[in-house]
Amino acid sequence: MAKGGKHAASHKKGGIDKRTLIYIIAAAVALIAAVTAIILLTSGGTKKPDPQPEPEPIIEPEPQPEPEPEPEPEPEPEPEPEPEPEPEPEPEPEPEPEPEPEPVYTGPYNPLTGEPIDTDITNVRPYAVMINNHRYATPQDGIGKADIIYEALAEGSITRFLAVFTDITAAEDVGPVRSSRPYYLDITRGLDAVYVHAGGSDDAYIAMKKANMTRVDGVNGGYEQGQLFYRDSVRKQKGLEHSLMLVTDKLVSYCQKQDYRLTHYADFAYNMTFADDSAPSTASATSIEITFRGTKTTSFKYDEETRLYTPTQFGAVMTDALDKSPLRFRNVITIFTRVYTNDSYGRLKTELSGKSGSGFFFSDGKFILINWSKENEDAPFVFTDDSGREIVFGRGKTYIAIVPTDGKVTHD
Repeated sequence: MAKGGKHAASHKKGGIDKRTLIYIIAAAVALIAAVTAIILLTSGGTKKPDPQPEPEPIIEPEPQPEPEPEPEPEPEPEPEPEPEPEPEPEPEPEPEPEPEPEPVYTGPYNPLTGEPIDTDITNVRPYAVMINNHRYATPQDGIGKADIIYEALAEGSITRFLAVFTDITAAEDVGPVRSSRPYYLDITRGLDAVYVHAGGSDDAYIAMKKANMTRVDGVNGGYEQGQLFYRDSVRKQKGLEHSLMLVTDKLVSYCQKQDYRLTHYADFAYNMTFADDSAPSTASATSIEITFRGTKTTSFKYDEETRLYTPTQFGAVMTDALDKSPLRFRNVITIFTRVYTNDSYGRLKTELSGKSGSGFFFSDGKFILINWSKENEDAPFVFTDDSGREIVFGRGKTYIAIVPTDGKVTHD
């Protein structure tokens, strides 16, 4: 303990410590502040302190309008492009000369087809040839050169053709040639044609003699067979009646030597008018089927590209045996009439002369109903529409079917 006290005493003896010094300084400062305050109070007396100036009223500044936004600077206009120099105009081409119009054809026409030909044959009598149309006789020679082909029943359901030629020498041979029937004479006389046949029925011979017809008979002609006709050896294998062929250039020479009348009567007319466009109506008919009797049918198909009808029979397209080409027709006509058995041989009578009836006219893939009439044996057929106007044929060949009233014609 004594040791500790000694240490403390020695510390005092050395000087004032820091804490005491701070207390002394603080007391001195307080004393000075008090003395100063007394002096101020005594020296001022009752003197009131100077009044404080009233605060000036606060004036709120008027609101400044918001500064308008500075307008965006307008874009500087793009400089207009300098106009490109106009190209020098090309010289206008010289106008092409207008094509000269095709000259209107004023030359002669074939009176049975309406087609242009080199020589005027309006007054020249055509040749009408009886053609065998039995299945064994097909295909026939030369029928593709005929201008008009008529098809009608002969016996039963067998038909024959009457092929009409304005220029029969266009075909070297024609046939097989077959025998005559009276109603084929009616057609021939209406055309004022030279008739070619190979025999005929008794009533046909009577009618030919009575009418004093210009005709050439391949069976009872009284001239050598080798001059005008011959028998085809290949065809003869299917039957003698299917083999008689006509030599056309010899036929023409023969008729000239016989001094036959080879021009029409002065007042003769075919009653056929032709046009390039012959569609008779808007009713379509691109296929035709003609049923004569039994199983004998002849069908036609229309070709829009060629504007022609191609016939089919016996399951095959009808062709010309000379050049193998199919037959084609611009016009197809069917007429209905009464057909009935006339004798014990089954030969038929077909009513044409002095009669009339109905039928169809097909051309350019269209058709109309028609009426037909034949005033007498020497008059041509007249075909009219419902208004009584004669029909207009398309330029080209014509097929005409004489159909019994119990036959049928369909089309679509």
